[in-house]
Amino acid sequence: MFRLRDHVAGSGILAGSGATTNYIPLSMPTNIEFIIPKTEVYFGVPPPLPPTLLSIPGPNALPPPTIPGPTDDLVLPLEDVRLDAWSLWS
Repeated sequence: MFRLRDHVAGSGILAGSGATTNYIPLSMPTNIEFIIPKTEVYFGVPPPLPPTLLSIPGPNALPPPTIPGPTDDLVLPLEDVRLDAWSLWS
């Protein structure tokens, strides 16, 4: 799971933000992707934010994109995370 920071409170998370999945064993491949807003990745960087590559989220992206099509937000495939974690444990 991931949650967005509560910038107003200065700490904590924004309730209902981000995304959550059920438990996924390291041995089970997945096609889930998390979309992490660019503003969170570059938090504290004064505008304009650096340009990034456009990605097209897949149908299993969480949270679902509000506007279909390319995004310059970070699209993080959980399969990449799973493979990296699996390599540490195997």
